[in-house]
Amino acid sequence: MQSAAYTHMQVLSILENLSEIAPSALEAVCERTELISWLLSRLQVCVCVCVCVCVRQRERERERERAHRLALQVCVCVCV
Repeated sequence: MQSAAYTHMQVLSILENLSEIAPSALEAVCERTELISWLLSRLQVCVCVCVCVCVRQRERERERERAHRLALQVCVCVCV
């Protein structure tokens, strides 16, 4: 059984191909289905995940910078 993520990627690939080969067909699909709403909801989730990852990455960078500064202070104190 395929994962939902894999299935979503397949759907997006089909839509991308359809947009290049038959844009009017894709437009008709969008008008007759909830495709745009589905895509927007997935996009919102992706944005939230990216924000969380970026915030956590910045927090880790700040922690490393603090630890590095502290290590330098310790070295200066020991050497003096």
